[in-house]
Amino acid sequence: MRGLHYLDDRGDYGRAVADFGEGVRLAPENGAIWYDRGRAYYGLGDYVSADADYSRAIELNPGDYIAWCERGRAHQRRGEHRIAIGDFDQCLALNSGYGLGYQLRSVSHAAVGNRERAQEDYEMGRGLV
Repeated sequence: MRGLHYLDDRGDYGRAVADFGEGVRLAPENGAIWYDRGRAYYGLGDYVSADADYSRAIELNPGDYIAWCERGRAHQRRGEHRIAIGDFDQCLALNSGYGLGYQLRSVSHAAVGNRERAQEDYEMGRGLV
């Protein structure tokens, strides 16, 4: 809980990473802790570590559509738009009503030159938010 306080209330990503690291040590099969540490790494701009933690969260809970979406976002930040599209596809396969997934996938489609798909996703996401 202290890690969430540092992450969400204070924006102290370094302390959040430390607390979630202890949580991972104590409960390595708890996907939520991996996901939250991924969020903290993302806040620090460490997209490689965020990706790794989101991947572990997905391994532990493959139905977590938000983890798929956030891992896609980390791939976007690294310029890996084709990989990101795959993660957003999985996110939306799990929850077709998740508007943010469409919006973010739209950005990656635009980045790789799929303008029509980008526009479709943009419109779909806009209608769901």
